[in-house]
Amino acid sequence: MGKFPISPNYILKLSDIIDAKLIQDPSWYKKKNNYYFQVKTASQKSIFFLDNLDLARFWVNEIHMSMRFYSWFKGLIDKRYASSSPSYQEKADDLISLLQSIVLPEIDIDQYKIEMNISAE
Repeated sequence: MGKFPISPNYILKLSDIIDAKLIQDPSWYKKKNNYYFQVKTASQKSIFFLDNLDLARFWVNEIHMSMRFYSWFKGLIDKRYASSSPSYQEKADDLISLLQSIVLPEIDIDQYKIEMNISAE
């Protein structure tokens, strides 16, 4: 599968994601030693599975954290442009510039020996 997610073959826009959760329904068919999670948008549900429960939980948690950060950051930008206070605008601009300049290190996903499998409903 390569270097997923560094070279993804399946992209969902963060702003389109409504929910992400582990699938723990006992009536739902699951292959032994696979752990499934669902990412839901307004137009579709995507089911992903891994053979590592910790990584499945990690993905779901990271999606939720990313959604929270995106919501906060979008609110900051919206508030900045709605404000008529030059002082607030300057501080918001400084914070936005600082956040946009952050460089995150790449995760060496190969260390987990992941085989990410994808299904779209």
